[in-house]
Amino acid sequence: IGRVLHLEDLEAHYKLAIDSLPAYWEWNILTDSMFLSKRWLDLLGYEDGDLPKTAALWEQIIHPDDQKSVEQRLGQFLAGRTHTYSIEFRVKQK
Repeated sequence: IGRVLHLEDLEAHYKLAIDSLPAYWEWNILTDSMFLSKRWLDLLGYEDGDLPKTAALWEQIIHPDDQKSVEQRLGQFLAGRTHTYSIEFRVKQK
């Protein structure tokens, strides 16, 4: 049994799924646009609009001691030298 969902229903389902996660962010590399879930922002003490919704976000919140390793690993991934991008790093709360 199934049903056809309208766009509004799909958006509500998507929002419910995102809101149930502990924290979620998504980066569209092609458009350099970022989605930051409310729970992600809350976890770090930020309000919507406090942070840029582009890759510049990372320059602002990644701990300075971790910046270089994050940039190197991301560069390797984007250049195709690795198949996955996985790294742990510290972020600054507001």
